[in-house]
Amino acid sequence: MTRAPAQKITAWNDVWDSIANFQLPALLGWQDVAQRYRRSKVGAFWLTINMGVLIGALGLVFGTIFNSPMSEFLPFICVGLIVWGYYSQLVNEACTCFISSSDTMLQLPIPFFTYVLRTWWRNSIILAHNLVIFPDCTIDIWEIR
Repeated sequence: MTRAPAQKITAWNDVWDSIANFQLPALLGWQDVAQRYRRSKVGAFWLTINMGVLIGALGLVFGTIFNSPMSEFLPFICVGLIVWGYYSQLVNEACTCFISSSDTMLQLPIPFFTYVLRTWWRNSIILAHNLVIFPDCTIDIWEIR
């Protein structure tokens, strides 16, 4: 009795297969965002509203404490909080991306890197929603010049 040689699958093959079929992680990430806020009227913009209120409150408090003009201070705190929120959420969810997708992993034979791309895409969609806040923070700067 002879056995057929097993196909050697490397990590590079897994990454390449996931990137080549990017529609799947993009669809799964989009579905995650839509499913999380399905019953809400504002949808995923709840996160944007929350971030806008946080930026406004911190800008007001620390702008007053540091005695700096809002037109100069608010854009810096806006970009800082949006980027920090993106990276911190990405790192937190990256730690559990395989654990939260374990049911799907056991049922479907798709590359493992697909779940990493799914997490990245989901957080990038939320980042795009939060970037809507930034032009509102810079309006005063453009009016001064």
